[in-house]
Amino acid sequence: MLLVAIVPVLSLQVFLLASLTHQTPTFVQPSGQQQLELTGRGRQMFSCVDDAWEAEGGDGRNVGHHYPEDHKVVFNLDNGNKIIATKTGSEASPNGASNAPWLSLNVISGPYKSITRTFTSGGVPPSQTCQTGEQANSDYSAEYTFY
Repeated sequence: MLLVAIVPVLSLQVFLLASLTHQTPTFVQPSGQQQLELTGRGRQMFSCVDDAWEAEGGDGRNVGHHYPEDHKVVFNLDNGNKIIATKTGSEASPNGASNAPWLSLNVISGPYKSITRTFTSGGVPPSQTCQTGEQANSDYSAEYTFY
């Protein structure tokens, strides 16, 4: 059964989907069958280090919450599942440089084998230069598919 969720930051809507046409990054060979798909909205956070923007992580809401921790990505889903994953691949969004890259994640703890982040919108650092110590946020949305 495939479950799709569309989640604004503070509200949750869950839809069952009978069929789905899905696009995955070219570098991804997902493990297993697609089991869950979530569309989340949140913020990508950046810090200025040595006068250049560096990704600090994300603060996104799916059907739960996901965030970076110890160089890993953690998903705490509202159904009680906690998933810990590591990045295995990345490619530029086919929709242009103003969108966060698409990712492939390998699950190291949790009920899934792999996750992809696709169909990103926003989530990139500011284009202007920065001074060390500055912080910035960028709104984003993305589709997360769990295999």
